[in-house]
Amino acid sequence: MTFSQKIQTACQAKEELIDQHFVRYAVKSIFAGAFLTLSTGVGGIAADVINQIHPSLGRFVFPFIFSFGLVYILFLNSELVTSNMMYLTVGAYYRYISAKKVLKILVVCTLFNLVGAALIAALFNQSFAYTLVNSKSFPVGVVQTKLAKTSSQIFFDSIIANIFVNIAILSYL
Repeated sequence: MTFSQKIQTACQAKEELIDQHFVRYAVKSIFAGAFLTLSTGVGGIAADVINQIHPSLGRFVFPFIFSFGLVYILFLNSELVTSNMMYLTVGAYYRYISAKKVLKILVVCTLFNLVGAALIAALFNQSFAYTLVNSKSFPVGVVQTKLAKTSSQIFFDSIIANIFVNIAILSYL
């Protein structure tokens, strides 16, 4: 099957799923948000612990653990908005799917990815590991670094991050 055929098949499947099984699509989107938040949360705490051994190791451990969230999404067939952007943009370009349907899928997927992320974040908020987070902790440092970036840095960093995500997804195909 060619890349174009795979994109067409994926667009048709996403369109069918959201039209005929909306709740199922929403749940798959919630799971994707939850998987990424779980791997982010666990990666942040692991990086914090590893940084006690050596202050530079956390910057390796965090993305390593985060990548498992992407693996969960791929193997458990969840709906992540960033991968949908890739599939659906190409699908719209080749006219496999309408722009209106692309917009609907992206809005719904984004909303439910956020729901999944918020649910897991609320659980982390109640966990013992996150009661130990302080101003010197790895997760706080990551947030401070992101908040200090300019809009253009955020824009280009996002592009680079999405390239990595989409390479993983294309590799899975």
